[in-house]
Amino acid sequence: MSKHILYPIDDYGIISGDHFVYTCNTDDNNNEIYINYGNRCVVNGVFLKKDKNTENILIIAQGSLVNMYTYKAISRNFTSEMINYRNLHLCGGWHFPDVEEKECVTRVFDGKKPMGIFATFDRQAYNDFINEFEDDLSMYPSLYSTKFVSENPVYSVAVCIHGTFHENFDIDGLTLDYIDYLEDSFNEYFNIEQIHFLFNDILKNKEVSNFIQFDYGNPRTVIDTIIAGLLLGYPIETTVSLIKDVLFF
Repeated sequence: MSKHILYPIDDYGIISGDHFVYTCNTDDNNNEIYINYGNRCVVNGVFLKKDKNTENILIIAQGSLVNMYTYKAISRNFTSEMINYRNLHLCGGWHFPDVEEKECVTRVFDGKKPMGIFATFDRQAYNDFINEFEDDLSMYPSLYSTKFVSENPVYSVAVCIHGTFHENFDIDGLTLDYIDYLEDSFNEYFNIEQIHFLFNDILKNKEVSNFIQFDYGNPRTVIDTIIAGLLLGYPIETTVSLIKDVLFF
């Protein structure tokens, strides 16, 4: 059992309350599980744990650690209302209990997410969603589709923001932050030149809607992973953590 100092953070990674100490146990697979310590009990939330040279973002639900992202601590250049922790809903097989699935799309309408998708096996639920947000959907680039999973139809609508990546995001800030985060991992297959090529040649002047069919659920390379994270509005540091953990390159 070990103790950790955790800081509650808001959707944009800003410390939003006093720190507190939590004890940590491991399960049979040596995975950390956070439990109540003292009189404090965390049911659900996003928390920051600082180490000497790294930081960790912890997603905790019902007192248990469901995901953790580890990355190098840097002085960040990039910020955006559309890049935030609440957008991690439905990422990696977990979700925030207080988030409705339709928020994956309505957050696009609210300027809090670049791209989102509502998908369901329930045709009536799909029709209800389309009817409820018909006016909003008509104002944004949208893609309606039906796919089959194990012979069962999945009804979905994908929605994204208007404009180019350059018009919506600080491309220079994105470039600098990704270089700072990943410079220790650069090699002959993935390096600083590719980061510049991605943001300045592939994305900068492209319409975000050009990527509405992008297969962000199955990224095959580092470049794919960065694009997927940006489209879905995930914080840069969480995407960096996945890249360094899985080592797509």
